[in-house]
Amino acid sequence: MQSQFGLLGEIDEEKTINGTIVCRDGFNTTTVSSDQFVLFEKFGLNASIIEVDESSIFCKVIKK
Repeated sequence: MQSQFGLLGEIDEEKTINGTIVCRDGFNTTTVSSDQFVLFEKFGLNASIIEVDESSIFCKVIKK
Protein backbone atom coordinates (compact mmCIF):
# COMPACT_ATOMS: atom_id res chain seq x y z
CA MET A 1 0.00 0.00 0.00
CA GLN A 2 2.80 2.44 0.87
CA SER A 3 4.50 1.72 -2.44
CA GLN A 4 1.26 2.38 -4.34
CA PHE A 5 1.01 5.84 -2.75
CA GLY A 6 4.66 6.67 -3.46
CA LEU A 7 5.79 6.46 0.16
CA LEU A 8 8.17 3.60 -0.71
CA GLY A 9 9.88 2.67 -3.93
CA GLU A 10 8.62 -0.09 -6.18
CA ILE A 11 8.63 -3.44 -4.36
CA ASP A 12 11.01 -6.09 -5.70
CA GLU A 13 8.64 -9.07 -5.45
CA GLU A 14 11.40 -11.64 -6.07
CA LYS A 15 13.56 -10.42 -3.16
CA THR A 16 10.68 -9.67 -0.76
CA ILE A 17 10.45 -12.87 1.33
CA ASN A 18 10.43 -14.14 4.92
CA GLY A 19 9.41 -10.85 6.54
CA THR A 20 11.88 -8.69 4.57
CA ILE A 21 10.58 -6.04 2.15
CA VAL A 22 13.04 -5.04 -0.59
CA CYS A 23 12.45 -2.11 -2.94
CA ARG A 24 14.03 -1.68 -6.36
CA ASP A 25 15.61 1.62 -5.22
CA GLY A 26 17.70 -0.21 -2.57
CA PHE A 27 15.52 0.37 0.51
CA ASN A 28 14.83 -2.70 2.61
CA THR A 29 13.24 -3.38 5.95
CA THR A 30 12.51 -6.42 8.06
CA THR A 31 10.34 -7.65 10.88
CA VAL A 32 11.38 -7.91 14.51
CA SER A 33 10.18 -10.68 16.79
CA SER A 34 8.98 -10.10 20.34
CA ASP A 35 12.10 -11.91 21.59
CA GLN A 36 14.26 -9.14 20.18
CA PHE A 37 12.50 -6.50 22.28
CA VAL A 38 14.33 -7.78 25.37
CA LEU A 39 17.31 -5.76 24.13
CA PHE A 40 15.47 -2.51 24.88
CA GLU A 41 15.03 -3.47 28.53
CA LYS A 42 18.74 -4.21 28.87
CA PHE A 43 19.42 -0.57 27.99
CA GLY A 44 16.75 0.83 30.34
CA LEU A 45 14.22 1.57 27.60
CA ASN A 46 10.50 0.89 27.22
CA ALA A 47 9.36 -0.11 23.73
CA SER A 48 5.84 -0.26 22.36
CA ILE A 49 4.36 -0.85 18.93
CA ILE A 50 2.07 1.75 17.35
CA GLU A 51 0.03 1.13 14.19
CA VAL A 52 -1.00 4.13 12.08
CA ASP A 53 -3.81 4.03 9.50
CA GLU A 54 -3.67 0.22 9.28
CA SER A 55 -0.59 0.53 7.04
CA SER A 56 2.44 1.67 9.05
CA ILE A 57 3.86 0.20 12.22
CA PHE A 58 6.33 2.10 14.40
CA CYS A 59 8.34 1.14 17.42
CA LYS A 60 8.14 3.87 20.06
CA VAL A 61 11.09 3.82 22.48
CA ILE A 62 11.13 5.82 25.73
CA LYS A 63 13.93 6.04 28.27
CA LYS A 64 12.80 4.81 31.71
